[in-house]
Amino acid sequence: MTIGATKKLSLEGSSVAAAFLLSMPRQRDFRHLDDPIVQVHALKGQPADFAAIVRSRATGAYELLGTSDDFSGLIRLCSQLASQDIEVTADGTKRIIPSSEIRAGFRKLEILDLPLELSQPQKACLDVYAGGEYAGLVETASQSARLFDKALRATGDTFLIYLMRELDPREDCDSTIIGQERIAAAIADLNRILSAVPDETTAPTP
Repeated sequence: MTIGATKKLSLEGSSVAAAFLLSMPRQRDFRHLDDPIVQVHALKGQPADFAAIVRSRATGAYELLGTSDDFSGLIRLCSQLASQDIEVTADGTKRIIPSSEIRAGFRKLEILDLPLELSQPQKACLDVYAGGEYAGLVETASQSARLFDKALRATGDTFLIYLMRELDPREDCDSTIIGQERIAAAIADLNRILSAVPDETTAPTP
């Protein structure tokens, strides 16, 4: 169960990459969670690579602090949150950094992730390439540009990755005509390469 989260987050398949015990004063900031502990999770299948949460060791309920690819940044903020950090102000006085300020730091590490609008040539390519094996990436793109890019790299299919890049509106392929021209150019290149590869049935030239 998630408490106070501003976005959907699944911890399924995640692993705890780091954990911090909260100081007693900090525990009072999270009194709605029984026996709270700060954790950084390595995520799977999420737009970001890591998530920082405060979790109840008694019930498993948690509050999401933030998500980011910046692991060291999340570690630094979680350590500050757990330890009740003290800073020296400009006039030399000391003060405890309130948890609200540290929470703002998590928001600064957030990565803006928006849906990706694929071009029509990209969608057509995904629908038919390898017998439609990767057609599901169209739906992934409609949910998250970062998830799409990660899933595309995870296919390990360098030719598919090449085609998606050539047909990408972010690479100035902003019309079906341009997409068709780039596909035709790729086919022409492949045909020239095919013609240049020696036929194994042809006897070598002495």
